[in-house]
Amino acid sequence: PKKKMVEDARINHATCRSEQQAVNGSNVSQNCLGEKKAACNTMQSLFEESYCNYAESKEDYCKEFEACHAAADSAYTSSKQKVEQQEQDLREMFIQHTRLDCKIAAWPLTTSSKSACDSMAVDTSHLGVTFPTKPVPLACTHPVVPVPGGSDWVAAEYSNKSWAALVEPVKPCTTTTTTTTTATQAWQANYNELLGKCIGGHNIHPFHPLTLQGCADLCDQTPECLSFEYSHWDATNKCRFQSSATWDGCTAPNLHLYTKK
Repeated sequence: PKKKMVEDARINHATCRSEQQAVNGSNVSQNCLGEKKAACNTMQSLFEESYCNYAESKEDYCKEFEACHAAADSAYTSSKQKVEQQEQDLREMFIQHTRLDCKIAAWPLTTSSKSACDSMAVDTSHLGVTFPTKPVPLACTHPVVPVPGGSDWVAAEYSNKSWAALVEPVKPCTTTTTTTTTATQAWQANYNELLGKCIGGHNIHPFHPLTLQGCADLCDQTPECLSFEYSHWDATNKCRFQSSATWDGCTAPNLHLYTKK
């Protein structure tokens, strides 16, 4: 899901920059130019942060996958060794019982018959255990490169675009998985929280994978953003900007509404 969000954010940003390029070449007011630039800068921030979140989640997923496979591989090896020992014990027991049956059948034993029973070859092939082939782990490439802030990021994402000169300086990725008390208090200072509420018909941007504080920060940087909806429906926390701060009765159990104070 996060990779799909990255692709959507990349397209949205590129579309906005192309539109900005067209607006810059037209006879429009300076205010209009500024609004378009601000909107595209927001799109760029959304794209880069969604990519950072994707890279971080991919790193976590791959490490968890590798740890899981390593644990399963260790358990398989341990279990296989135990079964192989049990198999060997069973073969030896079967041989002893078969030779004992030979002696009982030849009773009373002579030196010759005892020697024959003790040295008889016993087929134990039917006692063999066929072990399943261990699955080879699927490739999980990490870390994701390049990422925002890396030396190759601009070259990979922006340099070959006709609108490359319009791009703002790239902000490097930072860890976003831990939400601190300080970060929580930061958005609380500027926003009212309405649990299970939403606003209909005033969407500015589609959902993007951001932290709650990241969503609040970007809304603060976007003049037309008066509130935002934040989704908690799955692990990929996402937000959507709104051009209105007036709750219109819209409700959604998995959405919280944050309006500017």
